[in-house]
Amino acid sequence: MLSLGIDTSTRTGVLALVQDDRLLLEDTIDAKLNHSARLLPTLESALEKAGLSLAKLDCIGVGVGPGSLTGVRVAIAFGKGLVFAIRKPLVGICSLEAIAYRRKDYPGTMSVVVDAKMGGYYHAAYRFQISDSGFRIGDLGPENRKEAVGGPRQSAIRNPHSAIEEVSPLCVVDREQLPRKLTPASLIISPDSEAISPHLAARLPADCEMEKYPVFPSAEYIARRASLEVAGGTFHPEKMVEPVYLRPGVPRKMKLP
Repeated sequence: MLSLGIDTSTRTGVLALVQDDRLLLEDTIDAKLNHSARLLPTLESALEKAGLSLAKLDCIGVGVGPGSLTGVRVAIAFGKGLVFAIRKPLVGICSLEAIAYRRKDYPGTMSVVVDAKMGGYYHAAYRFQISDSGFRIGDLGPENRKEAVGGPRQSAIRNPHSAIEEVSPLCVVDREQLPRKLTPASLIISPDSEAISPHLAARLPADCEMEKYPVFPSAEYIARRASLEVAGGTFHPEKMVEPVYLRPGVPRKMKLP
């Protein structure tokens, strides 16, 4: 199965092609450039490098946030345009899970923090686990899927083959609440680490550590998740892909026009 993963929820956009259990390539979109203007040329370049055509795609995964609402809408609109052209499944994936996947080899819990603007932060905590057969989500290609027992039952991924566990649910907190919300003994990762670090430096819980450099979503993870859901029967084509937007007094999900 050939799957495409896209995320533009942060200032650095990402795009990846995954075929079966192989990552073919993953490209980034310069933060200084307009995501909407660069997505199509980046995809065309990626397909050319891989020697593939758009028609060969079996499914498309897009990051649905939370993050920059404008950025999230760009990825979803782009994905819907592709789906209209090639008539293949479109799957929405949480962008914070895709950020956590960048540190999937970390042995403990990861607190993912994203700047929500207006003095707020998006937060969720995840832990990757090894299945009984020794596989992680990133290893679950078609050859391994039948062998893998899967991850924990209470999972951020509603898929029996997943290996990511949601330790703390997705939420939005204000600046003062954030240090208290962080999961104890966790690694704090964020695409906005430069902006968040000064605020947390003096208030970081003693048993937590913070990744120094920005961590952006993994398009590879989004592509893999999309293919797993389509192949595993957990994809529901009637379910509309929408941005996730968490704000007090604002609906959790907002429909695209």
